[in-house]
Amino acid sequence: MAINGQCSCKNVSFQLKASPLSRVLCHCTICQSFNDAAYGDVAIFRAKDVVMPEEDTVNYQAFTKPPIVHRGKCKACAKPAIEYVSLPLTPKLVIVPIASIQDPDLIPEASMHIFYHSRKNEIEDALPKYSGYLKSQMALGLVLIKGMFKA
Repeated sequence: MAINGQCSCKNVSFQLKASPLSRVLCHCTICQSFNDAAYGDVAIFRAKDVVMPEEDTVNYQAFTKPPIVHRGKCKACAKPAIEYVSLPLTPKLVIVPIASIQDPDLIPEASMHIFYHSRKNEIEDALPKYSGYLKSQMALGLVLIKGMFKA
């Protein structure tokens, strides 16, 4: 399996070699700001399943301390492209905005909403909605662990 990804101007390109561990809709204020949207629709992959873009095409920025999630925007168009998680003693993960995936139909549907307490709008769907930092992190962590054991 190979899925191509790129930013809107095609300056940043990467390849996904496996299905994601999970796809989530994140309503945290950082995702809202980074994606310039009401929420981030993202798929999460094991780093070993992603051929990362050329370093000189992406500007990475961490919005929290310690810097755990490094969010990357294209240096040319400044659109969200790809992100990675750097947390000691945990598997390396890559987060990909669905808008960066050339054929998003190859990615499973989202499994949950997280940080729903920060939502901009009410969402009417059947997905579980987790509010609060701890509940959101626990729900995401459990889905990722299950995904790692399945993979």
